[in-house]
Amino acid sequence: MVIKKATVGFLVVTFLIFSMFSHTEAATDNPLKIRASALMGFDDNVNLNSTRKSDLFGQETISLNYQKRPTQSFKYRLSSNLINVNYFEVTDQNIFLPSVGAGLDIVVFPKTVLETDYNFSYIDFPNDISVSSFNHDGRIGLKRVLTKDLILRVGFDASSREFEDRKLTQANGFLSTSTERNDRCYAVDSDLSIYASNNTLLKLGFIYDWNDSNDLFHDYYDYEDFKFFTGVSVEWSPKISAFAKFSYERRDYHSRPLLDFVGVFENDDIYSASGGLFYKFTPNISLSGITNYRQKNSNEPSQKYSGLIFTLGFTYSF
Repeated sequence: MVIKKATVGFLVVTFLIFSMFSHTEAATDNPLKIRASALMGFDDNVNLNSTRKSDLFGQETISLNYQKRPTQSFKYRLSSNLINVNYFEVTDQNIFLPSVGAGLDIVVFPKTVLETDYNFSYIDFPNDISVSSFNHDGRIGLKRVLTKDLILRVGFDASSREFEDRKLTQANGFLSTSTERNDRCYAVDSDLSIYASNNTLLKLGFIYDWNDSNDLFHDYYDYEDFKFFTGVSVEWSPKISAFAKFSYERRDYHSRPLLDFVGVFENDDIYSASGGLFYKFTPNISLSGITNYRQKNSNEPSQKYSGLIFTLGFTYSF
């Protein structure tokens, strides 16, 4: 695929540029961080539906993050990431996801930082192009250091998803012959980081968002959503660390009717829980095991599901 080759080439160029940046710094203060991982996983509900098709998958990732603080009140950030997921049997769910991002942090008041971020990504489903899309995401927010143990962040996020080859459904239920579907999503977010000890971080957060799609049939993809999440990460020793996270999400569709009750609109309750354990063999090589569980309860029976994903693999960072 031409797009895939172009994105790989772009990431290679990005890597070379970041490498040149890093070579200008002293070895003890290298602003370029690189992580690469190779994982194997098991997904017991790949399609997230009642058929519960399970499958094994392989996942490779590489991320490059560069940050520089020219002055005490200004920092810029650059990033480039690549994720590749291949299922053994359910190949329609294979994903190739390259992304690039940039951000600026500016101290506007003592202990208060203005954060700005932009990210572009291409989500490529090689075997199901109808869900492949180009994605833009921008965020602006404030980070406030309340005390040495408390950090508060609030922000506003706007994103768009432009489908590569998926026509919108018109109000009459027929597909458009020319217009691709695209979604706009807006969100208000906040989170509080609590450093309970030198090796324990707690986080509480809330997100409210609304999705506005140009798909016209029953405004099928228009909804409002709020999400609460909490998590903890612990570093038990220089070699062993772990995390756990839980979230609850409520989603109300504006006018998506139930299959058997046209006058009633769909609403969903989505729960997710995840946890991971990491062991460092060396400062650069670590073994990780991560489990993620998600469950969706809905007043539309066909939309109910639950699923468990487990991954195990190695990460190399330098």
